[in-house]
Amino acid sequence: MTPIWEVFQNHDGRPIHKWLQYFPAYERHFERFRGQPITFMEIGCGQGGCLQMWKHYFGPSARIVGIDIEPICRAYEEEQIAIRIGSQDDLSFLEQVVGEFGSPDVVLDDGSHVMEHVTQTFQFLYPRVSQNGVYMLEDLHTAYWPKFGGGLGSQASFIEKSKRLIDQLNAYCTEELEPDEFTKTTTSIHFYDSLMAFEKGPHEQPSSVMNPATDTFVPMTFTTLEARLADMIRKACQQIQHGTPLGDHFMIRIPPLVAFGLKYLRAGATAKHVYRSLVKQGIHRNLSVLVVGHLYAEMVIGRIKTLPGNEVDMERLVRHVCAALHIAIPLDERMETIIQDGMIDRLTVGQIWQATAFALKHLRRGVDGDAVHQSMVKQAIDVNLSRAVVEFVQAELEAAVAKQPCTWLAA
Repeated sequence: MTPIWEVFQNHDGRPIHKWLQYFPAYERHFERFRGQPITFMEIGCGQGGCLQMWKHYFGPSARIVGIDIEPICRAYEEEQIAIRIGSQDDLSFLEQVVGEFGSPDVVLDDGSHVMEHVTQTFQFLYPRVSQNGVYMLEDLHTAYWPKFGGGLGSQASFIEKSKRLIDQLNAYCTEELEPDEFTKTTTSIHFYDSLMAFEKGPHEQPSSVMNPATDTFVPMTFTTLEARLADMIRKACQQIQHGTPLGDHFMIRIPPLVAFGLKYLRAGATAKHVYRSLVKQGIHRNLSVLVVGHLYAEMVIGRIKTLPGNEVDMERLVRHVCAALHIAIPLDERMETIIQDGMIDRLTVGQIWQATAFALKHLRRGVDGDAVHQSMVKQAIDVNLSRAVVEFVQAELEAAVAKQPCTWLAA
């Protein structure tokens, strides 16, 4: 038995009328406010029982504010419960209420259920809800009823308007929408049968993280690159701008960018969208436009088939990108031999670099070579590739310790 359901069951005051499916949603979104000095605003007082239920549920520190158009509702005032008479679509009235009681922490719209009123109230009050508050609307089955200004698929329906708010919540991910105040102050939107809840909170541009202690191989797509690699790319791009020669080790940073751009361009994303995605993640603009521009040109002239799953000469693509950057890419003889011997003919050079980056990361931390090898094999990395890469990286690290010339893995 949840606390809100228990309060409802034990209530012996004024009548309460609620749909049964609302109670789990109440508990999910309101539980954290119990015992806190909050302002709870309910639009639509009914027969006054709900106000009493909220008073007992939230506790003695809560202030309950009821809004209704019927003057008779003034009789519902009691300790902790204040009533203000006015229409929910009267914005000057709502402004007075907020001015008197301050920003509400929770708003529950159980008022007229007329779509125009619901929309106007939301547009006015939602920006005024406290930073980590909740805005809930119930009895939204009326959004499908014409007599309330709704209807299935009707643009006036609050349900339809909320579907568009889903896009605005994800504005960081689109080209067409700019993040606005709603985007930046909303963390989630919840849809239930006849009920909706908007959770507020700081919402910054999303970023990905990776547990540095994990021993699980994660494919080196762009979103899983460590911050250190991103920093190396930025520094390398700065060197490009100033004409400073780059070391061969920069090659290990380029294949993931090529793989990322190729993946999304083949899936139908525009070149502009892929470019913006790279830039948003901290990749230098010049490098981003070069990689995306090259891949897009390859697709336009038909060198890359657009259907996912087709074989792509990853080595050729990477070499073309590097050639445009005037970077020499001599592969170590040992790696060239591995490729030429056909030990790993099913894998592209890009995958070799991904496996090498994984081995380098863990071997540098002192992880045993056999353990790194076994971890890669568990992640379905070719056993011959795994062993060859581990041996290669170990030799490179030993050479670095001995201060001997390294090839393309210099730190």
